[in-house]
Parts: sequence; structure tokens; C-alpha cells
Amino acid sequence: MLDRSTGQSLASQLEKEFRRRIDSGEWPVNGVIPSEAALCEEFGVSRTTVRWAIQQLVGDNLLYRVRGKGTIVKLPALVSHVIASGGIRTKIWEMLKLCNPIKVLLEYRKPSVGTARKLGLGEDEQVICIERQYQETESGMMHSIIYTYLPASNAGAINIDMLYTTQIGEQLEAMGIVSASITERLTVSGTNAHESRCFGLPENSPVMVLEEIRMDNERLPFYLSKYITRGDMVEICFSETET
Repeated sequence: MLDRSTGQSLASQLEKEFRRRIDSGEWPVNGVIPSEAALCEEFGVSRTTVRWAIQQLVGDNLLYRVRGKGTIVKLPALVSHVIASGGIRTKIWEMLKLCNPIKVLLEYRKPSVGTARKLGLGEDEQVICIERQYQETESGMMHSIIYTYLPASNAGAINIDMLYTTQIGEQLEAMGIVSASITERLTVSGTNAHESRCFGLPENSPVMVLEEIRMDNERLPFYLSKYITRGDMVEICFSETET
């Protein structure tokens, strides 16, 4: 149960409990989890708190929503590790050269448990979240949304007005924050409510998700990005030689 005497927020505690239920199999794969109303009653919290906790797990590809059915525990992905050559992120940026950045948003927020863990932060530490939206120049259709999470301590390195013409990494490097290594993870997921509105698609439409984590010279993470690209607007070809 939730501990209201601790300084940790109820939403974060609830997220942890939901993760525990998924990891333990209490909420089985392909099973529908209890409704928001049932969870509100069980834990004595508001629907807003329950929705926040669930959304963090949807964002981490542990749950997905199906309209008219509910929220379902996702089947774990089959994982394959390969040595990067050129990087998938580089290929995506080549595609984004054909797009225009139409909106850049920045806000301070509390990270999900998963995001905090990936950035090596305490659960009560804040991050800055930068959202960039890209529209294909020729068709005018929304192509990609990029979320970037940085420790709030790096906020001084970011000039939001310059993000229409420069990359976040360039601004960080100008402040002496340089990446020594990069890890990329490519998955397929479904759009949440916000992404569906941006793309003009039904909720849970397929998207390609590229997660990128950058480490400094001491192997400490300082940068987490998620590239969300419409599944029907991307094709990446792999070959042994240049084509």
C-alpha cells in the first residue's frame, strides 16, 4: 500500500507498485489491468494520480491501451544487441533534413521512475523535457516528435529559441558537456493521446521509437531522447555496403 508519511509522491509510489505487479506476474502478459476507477478505490487516490502512473508505464512500453477494452500488459520484446555502425539516429536525422521544426516546447517536470533510473537521478529530482515537433516539408504532414530529457542542472546550457536551427547536443558541447558514448534502442509502440492529436491518428497507432542515451567521460548518463516517428512514414534499409 501507499505510504503517505514519506516525502515520496503518491504517483511515484503507485508507479512503483504497478511495475512490481507487472514484474511479478500479478498482472500477467496480455491481461487487462484493473480499471482506473477500481485502482482509485483500491489505493484511495485520485484518477489523475492513477492516470499519471499508468502513462509512465505506457511510455516505457510495459502497458498499452486498447479503446473499448482497457489497458493491457505488453508482451516483453525480443532483444537483440548489435554493434552500431553509423547509428540509426544518424539515419533519422537524415530524414529530418526533409522536415521543418514547427514547434519546440520546454518544461520542468518530475521524471518517471524509468526515466530517473536511465539518467541516474533520484526520483524526486527534476528534469527538463524538451519536445520538438517536425513536419514533412513537401506534404505538410507531421513526421516526428522528439522528447529529450536532461537533468535540471543542465538547464542553463539550453537556449530554446536556438533549437529551431541547432541541436541540443551542440548547445551542450558548447558548455563543455560532451558525450563519450551513445546507446540506442529501437522499438515499435503505439501513440498516446498527445501524440495521436499531433499526428492526426487514432490512439495507439503504430510508431517507431528510437531511444538514445548519452554518457559522459565518466560513463554517467546525462541525456535521454526518444524519437517518435509515424510507422507509415519511415523506412530504414540495412545492407553490408552503401547503396
